[in-house]
Amino acid sequence: MRRTDQTAISTAACRFSSSRELPFCIFAAALILLAASVAPVPAAAPDEFRGMWVTRFEWPDPDPAKAMHTIDTIMSDLAAAHFNAVLFQVRGQADTFYPSPEEPWSPMIAPDGQDPGWDPLAYALQAAHANGLAFHAYINTHVAWQASGQQPPADPNHLYYRHCNAADPDARDWLIHNQGGEPVGFESDNYVWLAPGVPACQAYIRRQVMYVVNHYDVDGVHFDRIRTPGPHYSHDPISSARQAPGSEGNPHNLDFADWTRDQFTRFLRDMTAEILEVKPHVVVSVAPAGLYRQERYPGYPDNFFYGFSKVYQDAQAWLAAGVVDLVIPQIYWADDGRLPGFADILADWVAHTAGRHIAAGQNRRWSLDQLADQVRAAATQGAAGVAMFHYSGFKQKGGFAHFAGSGGVYEQPARPPAMTWKTHPVAGTILGHITAGESGEPVIDAHVIRDGHDDVALSSGDGLFSFLDVPPGTHALTFSKQGRQPVTLASVTVAAGQATRVDVALDAATEQDDATHIEQASIADGQPDAPPLAQPPTWRPMDRDPDRPERPRILLGIGIVLVILAVGAAIARIVATRKELAERRKRDAERDGKPPQPPVT
Repeated sequence: MRRTDQTAISTAACRFSSSRELPFCIFAAALILLAASVAPVPAAAPDEFRGMWVTRFEWPDPDPAKAMHTIDTIMSDLAAAHFNAVLFQVRGQADTFYPSPEEPWSPMIAPDGQDPGWDPLAYALQAAHANGLAFHAYINTHVAWQASGQQPPADPNHLYYRHCNAADPDARDWLIHNQGGEPVGFESDNYVWLAPGVPACQAYIRRQVMYVVNHYDVDGVHFDRIRTPGPHYSHDPISSARQAPGSEGNPHNLDFADWTRDQFTRFLRDMTAEILEVKPHVVVSVAPAGLYRQERYPGYPDNFFYGFSKVYQDAQAWLAAGVVDLVIPQIYWADDGRLPGFADILADWVAHTAGRHIAAGQNRRWSLDQLADQVRAAATQGAAGVAMFHYSGFKQKGGFAHFAGSGGVYEQPARPPAMTWKTHPVAGTILGHITAGESGEPVIDAHVIRDGHDDVALSSGDGLFSFLDVPPGTHALTFSKQGRQPVTLASVTVAAGQATRVDVALDAATEQDDATHIEQASIADGQPDAPPLAQPPTWRPMDRDPDRPERPRILLGIGIVLVILAVGAAIARIVATRKELAERRKRDAERDGKPPQPPVT
């Protein structure tokens, strides 16, 4: 029976009842309204991440009107199918889809290299938010160029010509080198790859990301190509010198493989610290290889693509170190009896979340039923959700209707799961820049040690160092660098959910400088100071969805009020009836000459 029919029946029943039955009619109507407010409205699905990758090959067009229309269609499709997050690519090969102060426009949007007259990132961000979608700026980090014909970029100002040109000995200091120390231009997937162990390159990449974070209200930044192209990279001169045993760039004397993995971890730590300082709500996510380490999967062969050993991605270490919020491993296989298997791989990731979130990366090439089963498996195994690669392929095979239709896995809307370490932080962040006292230039590979901890933070190409997940309280930091006077800050205060900035200048050492300088951190030098940009976003995903079950709460409140009124009316009626009976007995007693008797209860 429809809710309107139930209400009509209850109203009619009361209309034709006697006044003495009115309380009971009200009570009955209230019960019917309460049942109607709950039963017919389906509950929303549990919170889960429902992401969609949208690559730079799917939406750009030199014609702004066409590109805008495509963006609008993408966001509308995702919202209608109850997706709640879009991983939208805005930087692919050291060129951009937004007006960058350092990098050129992508030729996909501006073939002549000129300003296209609009900001695709800003437009896509607004369209996503208008449709209730969380917007994650999808950025390739460790590649500088891609061309199927391996031709160099047309723009002479491109990063390629400054640091990644294999043919120019003066412009290849950031380029990967093989085991023989030879520069390698185009490699895996026809990309030109950046060496992860070059501090200046690390600082440059962070600067590009921070431009996006500081100038756009993004909900997250999402990193891909955060790896090497293979196990032989990179033996470039800078990395080799820093990795050498005893080098300041290798404080724990790691071998080449572990040191290379550690470079990515340090990059992400510094990246996350910078984001936490200005916009702590922004989510940091990565898309590593689906297979983590071979020993985690009994019976899996050596020749599979394991992120840990083949390209030096230690994504589970990133989770453990708290340098990322969300990992979306590319588990692009099915459970069809062959290896690799989706369930095997996902189980290992879910077992090593370290309290952060895992969302399973899916590939649209499998059947829609198989993909839907993977969504269910992710929920059953305890993952935070899934992300689909990619939009156009999924749409072409009818994926949106299959997922959001009757009985589909996305039939009901869902919110992205909360990240409690961000909404209710229990630790803080320390970061700052180390510079030379005499010049103000960045000091690279200075050591920073926090009392009571073995880990050593290193200053990067811009002098940045950082510590994450620092317990609230007072901490001592020691700064040292060969050829410079060490400094100890004895009282650095950290508060939960805040970033404490500690900028230090190290003076050149002299023969008389053997003592450690003890200094107290001031408010601007070791005290938490909430930045003006550290504000939560002004919108919330799913606010646009009118089908979320808010009406049952209103109807429930109305029902409760009616029940209270009905009970009150019933009590009043009982009191009036008892009074009427008492008066009647009194009149009867006076007529018969007997004293009045108490009413029977």
